[in-house]
Amino acid sequence: MYVSNVSFNSLSALADVLGALSEHRSHIPYRNTRLTHMLQDTIGRFSAELESYRLRSYLISKVKLMKVI
Repeated sequence: MYVSNVSFNSLSALADVLGALSEHRSHIPYRNTRLTHMLQDTIGRFSAELESYRLRSYLISKVKLMKVI
C-alpha cells in the first residue's frame, strides 16, 4: 500500500509539473517530490523541445494552408 501511494504521489506531482510547464506558469513545482526534483533538467529540456516541435508543426500547417488558398 505504501509503495502505491508513493508512486501515485510522484506521478501526480509529475502531472502538476507538466501542466505548469504547458500553461507557462511562473512557478513550476519541481520540488514537490524527489522524482520531479531529480528529473528537473530533463523535464525542462523535453518541454522546450516539445514547444519547438509544436511551433514548427503550427508554422508548417499555416504554410500549407497558405499554399491551398
